[in-house]
Amino acid sequence: MNPKVVAIAKWCVLLLCWLLFSPLFYWLAGKWGMVSKARRIWLSIFSPNVVILICLLFMLIVLFVAYMAMLYNSRDMVKIYEDSERLERITGVAFPEFKLMEYEKGEASFLGDYEDKFILEMEEELPEATYHHLDSIIECGDAHWDGDGERYWYRNIWGNSLPTPEGENPEYDHFIEISLEKGSRRVNLSWGMW
Repeated sequence: MNPKVVAIAKWCVLLLCWLLFSPLFYWLAGKWGMVSKARRIWLSIFSPNVVILICLLFMLIVLFVAYMAMLYNSRDMVKIYEDSERLERITGVAFPEFKLMEYEKGEASFLGDYEDKFILEMEEELPEATYHHLDSIIECGDAHWDGDGERYWYRNIWGNSLPTPEGENPEYDHFIEISLEKGSRRVNLSWGMW
């Protein structure tokens, strides 16, 4: 066989191996003695498949870090149990200051959905006027408040084209559930992202 044809065929095979599977390129180029060891190493490191693999790994790492930052930030920004004014803004009912008694952190799903549960204790019981206000809100047909005169519930969900309470970020899909009993300082609160 013509040595020129064999050499061209070997170079074509090496080029194809370099494009598709650089370890095979490294081995064949060394076996055939066509490329020096230093050049084989550099060409193997910077072959298209290795560069694409490195870029994919880099993109996966960036996406993972961004996802974790989103989970961390969305959950850390919340701190709803520390802000009675925020609760008042969302629910339309004034709450006295309260302290956190119990906290149950919900599991976050892959998409970032979670539900945290809190038991709060108000510094003082809600005044009778607040319960009358709640009864009137319920009688007017407020979609979020419900109750039976002894127990009261508040449920709201927003984001994803649902109306957002004043002062809340419309980019986050949150929900809140509150339950309280008349004459009790205890408030059960669920807060999360859906």
